[in-house]
Amino acid sequence: MRRWTRIAGVVATGKVMPMALVGFGTAMLTFITVRLVTGPTFSPAALIVYPFMGLWLTIAGRLAAIGLYVSPSGVRIRRLLRTHTVEWSRIGMFISAPGVVLGGEGARHAIWLHLTDGSRLQTPIHHNTPGLAVAVYRHDIMLPPTRYDAILADLRQRLQARA
Repeated sequence: MRRWTRIAGVVATGKVMPMALVGFGTAMLTFITVRLVTGPTFSPAALIVYPFMGLWLTIAGRLAAIGLYVSPSGVRIRRLLRTHTVEWSRIGMFISAPGVVLGGEGARHAIWLHLTDGSRLQTPIHHNTPGLAVAVYRHDIMLPPTRYDAILADLRQRLQARA
């Protein structure tokens, strides 16, 4: 059984909004269900709320799961719409390089995985460089320089231990 440990993620950085969305959605769904079951009349039209709440909870849950995870078998990069899982043997190195934002190079550095086949994967972990203007970073995680550097060093150490 693989045990994934989040080394950087939305919850770890103090962003409570995704968790608040999950909590709000769950509370609303519970309230609506109780009203439907205990109410004086049942309206089939009220069931329209369930697909919407299902979508709400799915998106909120994915937002809360964004992050970088490690296990003895590899590294997992979770984003809103996609999850990449890479075995340690396929990772050549971890580097810090400018992140890609909306198809172009961003001002902030991100942690990248360089794979042995020559391809690269960007993680959602960005260096929160003081003084830079805020840009759209697709729900990415901005970390202070000391935390960012510590995570990068930890990843490199884990990779070196497997070499």
